[in-house]
Amino acid sequence: MENVKENGSIENVTVETVKGEVITLGELYGLSRSVFELSSSVPSMKGKIVYALTKNEPIFEKYLTNADNERSEMLKNYVKLDKKGKFKYVKHSKEEIEKGQSPVLDYKSNKDKNAAATKIQNHMETVIEINLHKIDIKEFESLDIAPSRNTNIGLFIKYLVSETPIVRMN
Repeated sequence: MENVKENGSIENVTVETVKGEVITLGELYGLSRSVFELSSSVPSMKGKIVYALTKNEPIFEKYLTNADNERSEMLKNYVKLDKKGKFKYVKHSKEEIEKGQSPVLDYKSNKDKNAAATKIQNHMETVIEINLHKIDIKEFESLDIAPSRNTNIGLFIKYLVSETPIVRMN
């Protein structure tokens, strides 16, 4: 990839010009989840990898916070609200709660539930362009990954692993 002369100059260096990644909001949610899964399941990581993952956190937060706010605004048209304007949830029986039933939004009607699902699906398909901090494939290969604990690892590889060597210049 590169030859460094004694005086510090570099010959034959390929520097990948990184344009923004085109990604859907749904993929961005999955990618964010994959970073969390990887961080919590790999016993140790090299500093370069931790650095790259940390550099992406504010990017994820910016877009996903905005997407969550837009989603909430959309749902207000379809979900029952309490007196404070908060979403109402279906009340579960004690048995359902004990079985681990998750809270479910209380929609105004089945028609509203279907319309909300369609709107949210369309929202998740919104395409955005973002700049992500990537890791070199050689760094990625050093990780001891359990695919069963990293359900979105494919998104991680697709968007955060660079197959071409990365040359960082300050």
